[in-house]
Amino acid sequence: MGAGIVGRAIAEVHVAHGLDLLLADANEATLESAAKALRLIHPEHQTIVVPPMLPGLYSVWMGNGEPRAPEIVIESITENLSAKQVLFTAARKSLGSEVILASNTSNLRINELFSPLGNDSRCCGLHFFMPVASRPLVECIASSATSQETIQRCTELATAIGKETLRAGDSPGFVVNRMLAPYLNQSLLLLGQGVSAELLEQAALEFGMPLSPLRLIDTIGVRTAFDTGRVFWQSFPHRIDPAPILPGMIKAGRLGALHGGGFYDYPLGSEVGVFPGLNLPDSKPDLRAGQRANVLSTSNDQGRKRNDYELSCEAAMVVAKYERDRRVWDISDVVTRLAVPIWIEAAELVATGVVETNEAIELALRGGLGYRRNGGFFGFIEQIGSERMIQLFEQEGTLNRAFKVPEGLLSELQRHDSPLRGMEAYVEVNRRIQD
Repeated sequence: MGAGIVGRAIAEVHVAHGLDLLLADANEATLESAAKALRLIHPEHQTIVVPPMLPGLYSVWMGNGEPRAPEIVIESITENLSAKQVLFTAARKSLGSEVILASNTSNLRINELFSPLGNDSRCCGLHFFMPVASRPLVECIASSATSQETIQRCTELATAIGKETLRAGDSPGFVVNRMLAPYLNQSLLLLGQGVSAELLEQAALEFGMPLSPLRLIDTIGVRTAFDTGRVFWQSFPHRIDPAPILPGMIKAGRLGALHGGGFYDYPLGSEVGVFPGLNLPDSKPDLRAGQRANVLSTSNDQGRKRNDYELSCEAAMVVAKYERDRRVWDISDVVTRLAVPIWIEAAELVATGVVETNEAIELALRGGLGYRRNGGFFGFIEQIGSERMIQLFEQEGTLNRAFKVPEGLLSELQRHDSPLRGMEAYVEVNRRIQD
């Protein structure tokens, strides 16, 4: 349900794996456009316009044989609690009690989302990541009522479309977005303190990310990034100083690659996962940042070739407007400031039981964000070391909430010469308290 950019991407991966599906949307033109794109992926599938699954929705069957009633519904409409609740209430009434209802929400709590349905065991979160075709992870989030059978069936579906499943607790941002929000916010704070777009991308690649955080924001959409950050801020206000650049971009109408451009300009008709820069790191992981500038380029209205790192004129004006405390940076400092806020969130996620293991954190970063550094995330944090992290907390903790580390975590870090051992000790203490 939902044939927009994300809904279509989710449908595409199902069709590419030969699964039958019903696709529905409230906008007939949007549905027709999505169905046309899906036919190109799997022309053997029949395409049949069918009566609407729910009142007010247009529906298309794409599969083999006669159209059948759905077994699992994946919702991917606007990130609005009320709209989703209305849709799921209607879906349960029209489609019956046996259908599994799953939401692709990235921000809303699953318990709250399905609360109008009461103690419904066939509801859960099933969160995909953009670009869906190249991100091998799906987060599966249970409500307090979700049955093990529901989780199992959703896991089997994820396996059928080539995805790994990460079980996540019903916490704000779940796992991937919980770590992504402070990372993106810290990137924008650094941009506003004089870190160039080029240095920011080089630092992100050095850290292990597949692309610049600014291009990532353009990919997922500036408004979506803002909403994700707002959920984090509302849930953990003591751990983030929201960067003003993101709302500035919204006011300037720079909403991302699929809306005419964001931090960068893109060719007309660009698709998620297709426009310059998005898939290059996946296909050529050995290509370093310095080389990429010679490979990727965009053009302005006058046809002048621009360096791949050069911000759009509108974005540059927004950054200049909110620039504060400009300083000279080296890549090591930038990398450390990108990595440490993720480490803090990882510690909190494991300590509070949102995930159970460090391996789940590695899976979330690798499968949801494309993290690719040899030795993994925690291996990289070990290279930074406890001493350097403590110095950062002492220098920046009063100025930047992202480095105001929880007291218990700081104590364990001071007691251990390994950030990993310090984190594990912190987790152990917290779990004993919870028990």
